[in-house]
Amino acid sequence: MGKYFYDVIIIGGGPAGVFCSIQLKQKRSELKICIVEKGKMLDKLRRSGGGRCNCTNLYAVVDNAKKYYPRGAEFLKHLFKGYDYKNFLNYLKENGIKTKIEESGKVFLYSNDANELVKHFINRINEDCIDIIDGECISILPTGFDEREILLVNTKKTKNEKYQKDEPNYKKFKIQVKTKENELVDLFSTDLVIATGGASNISNLLSYFEIELVKQVPSLFPFQIKEIAKFNLAGITVEKVIGYLEFNPEKKVNEAILFTKDGVSGPLILQLSAWNAYELFENNYSGILHVDFIPEVDEQTLYLNLTRDFHNTGKIIGNLNFLYPIPERLWGYLLKRSNINPAIKATGIDKSSIKDLVKLLKNCTFEISNKANHSEEFVHAGGVSLKELKYTCEFKKYPSLYAIGEALNIDGITGGFNLQASWTTAYSCACAIDKKYEDS
Repeated sequence: MGKYFYDVIIIGGGPAGVFCSIQLKQKRSELKICIVEKGKMLDKLRRSGGGRCNCTNLYAVVDNAKKYYPRGAEFLKHLFKGYDYKNFLNYLKENGIKTKIEESGKVFLYSNDANELVKHFINRINEDCIDIIDGECISILPTGFDEREILLVNTKKTKNEKYQKDEPNYKKFKIQVKTKENELVDLFSTDLVIATGGASNISNLLSYFEIELVKQVPSLFPFQIKEIAKFNLAGITVEKVIGYLEFNPEKKVNEAILFTKDGVSGPLILQLSAWNAYELFENNYSGILHVDFIPEVDEQTLYLNLTRDFHNTGKIIGNLNFLYPIPERLWGYLLKRSNINPAIKATGIDKSSIKDLVKLLKNCTFEISNKANHSEEFVHAGGVSLKELKYTCEFKKYPSLYAIGEALNIDGITGGFNLQASWTTAYSCACAIDKKYEDS
């Protein structure tokens, strides 16, 4: 079994972990740093934005945190004061990486290729001589303990007493890693950064420490809707509809909805899944989705407009989808749900049928049967409770232990906000570790 000593060890080779290591080296080049990663380095970054890398968003700033982050907004408001989207764009510019701004403030790589940023980060890691250990972290302990004391993990008093007796000027943490060759390696460090999340079992990694964890549940995903799956609606997009879930009628989202072969997706649905992540989880991913397809006018105005338009045309009702931005196949589906024959002339529609159609256009309900598979589903709500941390991302009870990125109970809506949270927390952590060396 090998033993290796570092100034800083980072568990997790995702965007936050890698960016933190680079920022640390930039601030203090003499530090010996190691990243432990059991999977493929920066794999999620490669897949972000459909492979185009939606790396940040122009609205990822102090004043907008509450609007775009269902969890962690107050914490990020403090951190954005030191590092927000402008700072990350400056970093990219300084390193010759071009970007472009698209709708809703989304910032993409100009090359439309996430691998450009991945290659840049990998090159920086190599240039800065940051060690990479391919393996799984299986335990984290404060140093100076007899191995048998792992058995005392559930004894709170023992844990606290033992930890606080650890000498602050000694290597504080012992990390055991199982490599891909099934070898056990012991790593020791003065500072330890937890930058893993999602599928990783943070509770096992931090089982020795008294840390509050918020249950992790999926945050960005489409919905399965059995009724839609029966109709040929796949590929239909309707821009700027308003939707909400029955759990949270006050939280309405105005975005585009995309119909899929087995349900609905698009920005509207992904955002609703984020704002209602725990309600959906607690209800086994079932519930009622409400959609207003014509949000620009109220129900009474829509009724008057449709009554006028229907009675002023000799066309059949099935050909009148052009009156409002409703795609033809979706229009046919809505007529069917309203029990209106699409082959009859619009002048033959009675007022009662028009009222039924208006109600459906303004409040169309869909029964969610489950969450759908999502190739980019790697954002989770939950993780380390932010009450445990200082605004430096250091644990209040455990000096020199940090958590950043996906490990934290921070998640944003789709559009580059989650990556910006990774950059921001990574930078804040790097600054905090650097300051310790300044003060020593």
